Amino acid sequence: MQDSVGLYLYNCPQFFEACFAALKIRARSFNANYRYRGDELWTLLDNSEARALFYDAALRDRVSSVVGRVPGLELLVEIGEDGAGSPIPGSHRYEELLAAAKPAPRIERPETDSFLNF
Repeated sequence: MQDSVGLYLYNCPQFFEACFAALKIRARSFNANYRYRGDELWTLLDNSEARALFYDAALRDRVSSVVGRVPGLELLVEIGEDGAGSPIPGSHRYEELLAAAKPAPRIERPETDSFLNF
């Protein structure tokens, strides 16, 4: 089964970075509309069987209200800073993760893999 990565973000460069990172590890990413709240957000995350969620710091309260109800959610990554409050316990800040990691080795894809060969 393919892992699922949620992108609960506004339009920003990190949206595309997370999307392409998911593709690189052969996970599927999906957009969670930033207007979703409560049960809408929970239903999307639960039905998609999300294992990771990238979310904007300004949406922290909405994520916090549903995160305990999504059983398979293992990784939370907060992007940006809203200046109010602290990250959800157990979540990671995007910039800190980038600073701590080395780039992954290049994955050679066969010619028949046309998704990213353009």
